[in-house]
Amino acid sequence: MVRLIISFLMLLTTWLLQAQSSELRKAASFSGIQVSSGVQVILQPNENGGIKVETDGTIDLKNVYTEVSNNTLKVYIGGAGRRSVSLNKWPAGVNVYVSQKDVSRFMAESAGKIKIAKRLKGNKISINLDSAGILDGDFSATTMVFTLDSASVFRGDVQATKVQVNIDSAAVIDITGEAEELSLTIDSAANFRGKSFRVKKAKVEADSLGKAEVYVTETLDAYADSMGRIFYYGNPKDVKKYTDSMGTVKAK
Repeated sequence: MVRLIISFLMLLTTWLLQAQSSELRKAASFSGIQVSSGVQVILQPNENGGIKVETDGTIDLKNVYTEVSNNTLKVYIGGAGRRSVSLNKWPAGVNVYVSQKDVSRFMAESAGKIKIAKRLKGNKISINLDSAGILDGDFSATTMVFTLDSASVFRGDVQATKVQVNIDSAAVIDITGEAEELSLTIDSAANFRGKSFRVKKAKVEADSLGKAEVYVTETLDAYADSMGRIFYYGNPKDVKKYTDSMGTVKAK
């Protein structure tokens, strides 16, 4: 009898936890998303349907914050939840599903992750990742601006006119697609994996063990310093190479 009661109580507890593991929320409109604390945000672009927060029970829903400030949706774990993340589990086991049109700014830090459910289209789109932040997604835009630092990662397909990239401190960009122009600065053991990203014109600077792989068809201006490495594909018509301090610029 005692075992039966204990089993019933355990089942009831599990049911209560499951009943509180998701929540629908409303928010003001926004054009940017900022995520941290190991939370994963899944964006459904081109739709306005609100926010759904799901947890695996490690973090209480009340400690998952979704607030709009300065036209940016900020998603993070606060209060007692922050301690739970740091001591018990990382990533946090929290998924936040967002439906919103016209999002053009993305920021992920402290192991926060953003996933774009389908290709996002816009004029100018900026992506800023830091401290192991991750973004997975496909984009079509006039201008794409990437700033990555501290072991952050971008993976996706990009169709753009102009792409500007600044990548540092072991960050990684793994990119496919096409663009007219690429401006790339890479430093401190960062890695730009772009041999499947076709561009007509590229200006590339690699420093301090940074590595860049680029596919260029017309004009390449490449500078490698302090053991930085640039490998280029596509047999560009016009190539200007500059190297210093064991830097490498090499056709593949």
